[in-house]
Amino acid sequence: MLLVRLLFPVALALAAPTSVSFQQDYKKLEAAKDWAGAKELLTKALKDFPQDPWLNVFMGYTLLNQQKPSDALPFYEKAYAVAPADKGVRDNYASGLSDLATDLFFKQHKFADACPYYQKATQVAPDDAGHYNSLGNCWRETRHFKESYEAFAKFYQLGPQLSAQAAYKENFKAGVLAGVDGLKLAGDTATAKAFAELGNRAYPDDKDIRDKLLSAQTAAGDTAGAAKTTAGITDPAEKALAEGLTFLQQGKDAEAEAKFKDAGAKSADPTIDDRIAKAYRGKVEALAYDKQMASPLQDKVVAYATASVKKYFAKTPYKQAVSVYPPLVGKFCVGQGAGGKSFHYGLERHYSWDLMPCDGSDMLGRPVLAAADGVVIGVLMGNKDNAKNAPVALNAQPNVIRIQHGAVESQYYHLKQGSAKVHVGEKVKKGQQIALVGNSGVTTGPHLHFMMMKLNQELTVPVAFTSLYSGPKGAKAGTKLKAATTLEVGPVYSSAAKL
Repeated sequence: MLLVRLLFPVALALAAPTSVSFQQDYKKLEAAKDWAGAKELLTKALKDFPQDPWLNVFMGYTLLNQQKPSDALPFYEKAYAVAPADKGVRDNYASGLSDLATDLFFKQHKFADACPYYQKATQVAPDDAGHYNSLGNCWRETRHFKESYEAFAKFYQLGPQLSAQAAYKENFKAGVLAGVDGLKLAGDTATAKAFAELGNRAYPDDKDIRDKLLSAQTAAGDTAGAAKTTAGITDPAEKALAEGLTFLQQGKDAEAEAKFKDAGAKSADPTIDDRIAKAYRGKVEALAYDKQMASPLQDKVVAYATASVKKYFAKTPYKQAVSVYPPLVGKFCVGQGAGGKSFHYGLERHYSWDLMPCDGSDMLGRPVLAAADGVVIGVLMGNKDNAKNAPVALNAQPNVIRIQHGAVESQYYHLKQGSAKVHVGEKVKKGQQIALVGNSGVTTGPHLHFMMMKLNQELTVPVAFTSLYSGPKGAKAGTKLKAATTLEVGPVYSSAAKL
C-alpha cells in the first residue's frame, strides 16, 4: 500500500494539463480559426503558466485575429520580456508592434501615433527589411522626410530584391517622390539628392523618379550629374522634358516652359504632361499656402494636368456602365468643378466636384445620398470636424465613405464625424442616406467633395448624371429647371425638376 500511496499523487500530476498540452490544444483551435475558443483556452492556460512565452505569443495572435491589436501587444511584450533571445518570440513581437501601427495608420489614420510602433519594430527585429519599409512610409506621411530616407535606405540595404515587390515598391516610390520635394523645400538638398539617387538605383527605368533625380541634382548644384542624366535620354519628348526640369529648378521659368511645350507637343503620352504638372506643383508648394492658388504657376499646373487627362481618355475611352444620381437632395451649387485650381486636377482628382449651398447658408448636417446602387467598401468616421470659419488645417484628415459600383467606386469626402448610416459590406440603393455633410479634413467650410474613380485606382472618371436638373443661380422657388447631365460652376442644381 505504501507504494500505491507514493505513486498516486504522481499520477495526478501527470494527468494535469501542461504548457505543451495547452499549446497543442491551441494549435487545433487556430487551425479551425476558432478565436473565441482559443482565447478562452489561453486565458486558462496563462493562469497556470503566466511566464510561458509561447502561450503569450499565441494570445497576442488570437487577439489580433479578433481585430484587437492594442489588446494583443501586452502579451507579445510579456513573451519578449521572458524570452528575448528566442528569435521566433522576437519576430512575433516585432510583428505585433507593426500590426498595431498598421491599424493606427491605415484604419484610424493616426499617422503620428503609428510611427513609434513601426520604429520599435525595427529595433526589435533590425534584420527585417519590411519593418523599415513601413517606417519609411509612416515618416513620409508625417513629413519627416530625412527620417523617411534613412528608413528606406536601410530597407534597400537589407533587401534590395524586395523593392520589386508591389507593396514594398508602392511605399518606396511614394517615399522618394514626396521626400525629394519635401527635403528641397526644407533646404536639405544633399539628403534630397541622396534620396533621389537611392530611388534611381532601385528603379532605374522609372521616369517619375528620374525627374526627381534631375531636380535634386540641379538643386544641389550637381550640374555635371544633371547633364549626365539628361545625356542618357534618347526620346525627344523625354529629353525636352528633362531639359525643362533643369531650367525650372534653376529658376529659368520661360526657358522651362518652352521646353515643356515642346515635350507635350512631341508626345501623345499623358504621363509627359502629368509629370510637367507635378514639376510646376513642386514650385507652387514652395510658396506660402495663401499665395499658392493665386500663383500663375498654379495655372500651369492645371493646364498641363488637364492636357494629361484629355490625352489619357483619348487613348483609353471610358464608358459609364451605371446610372449615377445626385448625392444631395434638393438645391445645391458647385463651388469648384472638374479641373479646378484647388486640388481638382491630375488623373487622380480631375473629375471631382465640391457641392455647397448657393446662397452661403450652412450645409453642415445635410443628408448625403448614395449616388448609385452598390456595396460599401470603406467607412472612415473618426476625424473631427473643423470649427466654422477656422483657418485651413493642412494636416486635417477627412471622414470618407466609398461605395463600389461594379468596376468603379463613388467617394464622399468631408463628412460629419460619426454620421455614417452604413457599414462596410452593406448593400445600398441609390438615393439612400449614407451620412451627413461635415467640415472634416482640408476645407474652408462645410461642403461635400464627390468623385467617382476606377475601383482601387487613383484615376477619376467623368460622370453623366441621371435625374439632375439645372437653372440660373438666384432662380425663385417653384422655377422649372432643365434636365442636366454634368456639374459645372455657375448654375443652380437640384434633384427635382422644380426648385
